[in-house]
Amino acid sequence: MRKLWGRMAAMYGGARWASAASAMPMDDASGQLTLAADTWSQALAGISDAQIGDGLRACMASGDEYVPTPMLFRSRCLGIPALAFVRLAMRDRRLVEPTAFVRLVSSLIDWYAFNRSDQPRAERMIRDAYHLASEHVMRGGDLPDEPVASIEAPKPSPRTPCTEATAKQSIEAAAKAIGIASGEAQ
Repeated sequence: MRKLWGRMAAMYGGARWASAASAMPMDDASGQLTLAADTWSQALAGISDAQIGDGLRACMASGDEYVPTPMLFRSRCLGIPALAFVRLAMRDRRLVEPTAFVRLVSSLIDWYAFNRSDQPRAERMIRDAYHLASEHVMRGGDLPDEPVASIEAPKPSPRTPCTEATAKQSIEAAAKAIGIASGEAQ
């Protein structure tokens, strides 16, 4: 906790961090964690040092000047992006490469209903799926694996113009299949 406290104070300014959390993570008299540090400790339970590093980098990248709450910091450690990022990634895959989290959100959407929804309902569906995915990850749930490969749509076979002879053959074959003698169907 001391290392995290020092890093957060350096990132957000000592006075701002002390105002949001506390100046020190330990009570000098008892040696126990302060209430703020204990809350942060519980929020970061199960988070690895590497994930804490990811959370610190995400805080820097966000450019937020406000100290994150313990829950927001945990979400950043776990790679949960902002809802706006998820919306952008789902709207245009050319702009943003979909992350595992975006794929999880996408898997929670009923795409049949989504494609037939008006804008407010579609936004609500994305927001609801985002919150479900966030809670799943925050509780320790797994993100989907990276796809092995993308599936391409089958390419149509080349078409050749129909000649009178091939049209006649096709009509005769169809007539024969349904039991009509040639020349009876008109």
